[in-house]
Amino acid sequence: LIQATTLPGQASAVVITPDSIQTYTVRFTVTTSSDATLAALQYNGISVPDFLPTQTAYTVQLPYNTIEVPVVTATATHPSARVVIVQAGILTGQASVVVLSADGSQSNIYTVLFSLAPSTDATLSSLTYDGMLVPFFEAGTLHYTVDLPSETSTLPQVDAVANDLGAQITIHQATTLPGE
Repeated sequence: LIQATTLPGQASAVVITPDSIQTYTVRFTVTTSSDATLAALQYNGISVPDFLPTQTAYTVQLPYNTIEVPVVTATATHPSARVVIVQAGILTGQASVVVLSADGSQSNIYTVLFSLAPSTDATLSSLTYDGMLVPFFEAGTLHYTVDLPSETSTLPQVDAVANDLGAQITIHQATTLPGE
């Protein structure tokens, strides 16, 4: 018997009789994998929720106060598969993970779209009337009384700035004096 010493390789069995010699040969090849799936998909070290190797599109909602673009990492199911990651360029962008099977016959593109959770901050950073700060303004106080001079005849104009610059503010101006 002559055993294979490498892969790919071959082993031989030689059978000798007084009248003949027969050689049996077994060739060994290594089949490359056609698996182009991922075993794991993460962003910033956190597993993508509900990840399945057969599902290729994901949306991840980041906390509202996230300021850094997340970094995606991935692990191929087959260790010889090639993985190329194109990171999201902006915070609410999309990262792509291309997986090419070891034999080159299959590929998959996994995508992770990032979005930001909406803000829950519905407070003001300033509250003014006719350009003057409402006295004793605090973001947690919702009701104020402003005493105007007795000779006031024009309605004051109220303005406000939200703590969350993406929040919408609707102002209903007073229509009479006294009014609110």
